[in-house]
Amino acid sequence: MLSDRIVWLFKLSALLAATGCVTGLMLLLTPQLSAVHWLALGLVALVAMSLAAFWVTQAQAESRAVAARAVSALEWFDAYPHALFLVSHNGQVVKANPAAQVLLSSGTTPLLGSAIWTHFGDAEAVLSALDKARARGAIHDCECALVGADGSARECSLSAAVVPSEDGGPRNLLVTLHDGSATRRAERAASAQAVMVRALLDAGSDPVLLTSAQGRITDCNAATLEMFGLSLQGLQDAHFSTLFVDPEQASRHHAQAQNSGQAIEAAMGLRTRDGQRRDIVLKAQGWRDAQGVLTGIFLNLRDVTEERRASALRDEKELRLADGRLPTPPDLASSCR
Repeated sequence: MLSDRIVWLFKLSALLAATGCVTGLMLLLTPQLSAVHWLALGLVALVAMSLAAFWVTQAQAESRAVAARAVSALEWFDAYPHALFLVSHNGQVVKANPAAQVLLSSGTTPLLGSAIWTHFGDAEAVLSALDKARARGAIHDCECALVGADGSARECSLSAAVVPSEDGGPRNLLVTLHDGSATRRAERAASAQAVMVRALLDAGSDPVLLTSAQGRITDCNAATLEMFGLSLQGLQDAHFSTLFVDPEQASRHHAQAQNSGQAIEAAMGLRTRDGQRRDIVLKAQGWRDAQGVLTGIFLNLRDVTEERRASALRDEKELRLADGRLPTPPDLASSCR
């Protein structure tokens, strides 16, 4: 911006000097000037000064606009949340935002002035990606591995776009890197968690439900579908309490398992789709991910209907025996005589 001011001050000085020369020449040619000549000279000088002031004002406005665009571009460049590089036509890093410096500063190769492909495990793949960006104008989400100072590889996604050149010279590239390590770890953790959930659902023969923290059914095993005579689609997103004879009691046990962090056991009654009542022992326990965040509640439904029926029959038989309403069993010894 300072150089622009110097140029325009030089132009103003040259214009004033030219106006002075014209005025001096007219004084030499016509020593005795009339009022008309002096008026013409004044108008010429006024026009010259006006033009000079206009040029200077325009130059200052243009300089301010350029400075504002530069500041805006710099703020955007530095505030970009992912690693961002300005790479020259020969592949050298010209500029890098703070996120890029954090991502690559741990490497053994200095960042600014270095060839960008030296920071990657497969330099040929990065060079090929940059060549494609120059040929096509842009590329998106090329998988690559960033090499750290300790030699460990970090998965990244590389995108690049050509930066237009105002003077028609070699074009630079704007390169951004998205660190994929955290995403990959999250995907692997989610996959491992899904496998573990499936294993817990199918581990036993009892019906097992998995609900969200809000009580919505998200998954179940085959024994649950058989007990209720429904498909998984018929159970998913339904509130688990609607399956119980006493929904309020079921919701209380669900909340206790969610808040206490311990397994809750309680005797409950279920209603199957055909209207039959099933006596079960409900065991509710929270399920947490690798970060310790509660993601759902496991509900184990152990059917004790037949056990209770057999127990009731035994109790009734013993009561009748005690009252003498049933014949005593024959004496086997006497019957053999």
